[in-house]
Amino acid sequence: MKRLNKCYLLAGLLVILMGVVPACAQVDYSTATLKGTVADPQGAVVVGATVTATNSGTGVSKSATTDGEGRYQIAALPPGAYDISVEAKGFSKQIARN
Repeated sequence: MKRLNKCYLLAGLLVILMGVVPACAQVDYSTATLKGTVADPQGAVVVGATVTATNSGTGVSKSATTDGEGRYQIAALPPGAYDISVEAKGFSKQIARN
């Protein structure tokens, strides 16, 4: 009788462990933040420039506008390859692919 109880206990623990392992193996969805400063060829910051990150695979894009110090930040970008474009009044559009 004791041997039968040990088998049930062992089987119960095995079932519990099988339920815990898949929960531990799950990965959180990760994202990235793109940030930087936009400057002209002479090194002066560009205020009010629009920086756009477009996912090459999905076509989904996010944009940000540079602040008074030429800084921008685009948060929560899913993993992938991106084309980054910068547009500002008085400048030609610049694109960095992938």
